[in-house]
Amino acid sequence: EKMKKLLIHFEKNNIINKKIVVTAIWIFSLITLLLLLTITYQELVSEQITHSSSVVEILAGLTIGILLISGLLTGSKTARWMILLISYIALLSPFVIYVMLEVFVPVIHENFWTTVIFPNIIMSVFIITLLSNEISLKLYFIKKDKKSRIKEQLYLVIVAIGLIGLYTYYIYIPMLYKSSLFTTI
Repeated sequence: EKMKKLLIHFEKNNIINKKIVVTAIWIFSLITLLLLLTITYQELVSEQITHSSSVVEILAGLTIGILLISGLLTGSKTARWMILLISYIALLSPFVIYVMLEVFVPVIHENFWTTVIFPNIIMSVFIITLLSNEISLKLYFIKKDKKSRIKEQLYLVIVAIGLIGLYTYYIYIPMLYKSSLFTTI
């Protein structure tokens, strides 16, 4: 009984929309958890425990993923916000990186659009829609009118673009220069 109060759930007399949203959140969480465990297993097998730092990074990623999924299922506002931010990053990354490469390294990014993965974009839109509708906000005890919801989404977009921009400028572009330098030698 205590566990039932801890996890997000619906009662028998709830409206069908709430049942659909709760079921979708649970299905998303379980599939994500399964994918995390599968990817972690494959990464650990491919590493064959040769690099201890790689193993630590893999296990840290798994731990963070499990904490976020657990938080999502227990109604954590912070976990919801972090998952939304990750979704916006996945959605906006191809576009922001493309623009930044066009501006800073127009020669190197010729085949960039062949790396865009459309299922990531579709999944991101699904997650954003799932966690931003009125029923989800009630599940997470967030009281927001339409104007506040739009502000939250704009804030998440701005933070996501900022993080992608910093990553692209300080990590991705220098890696491109290093790899292009090695191919010319």
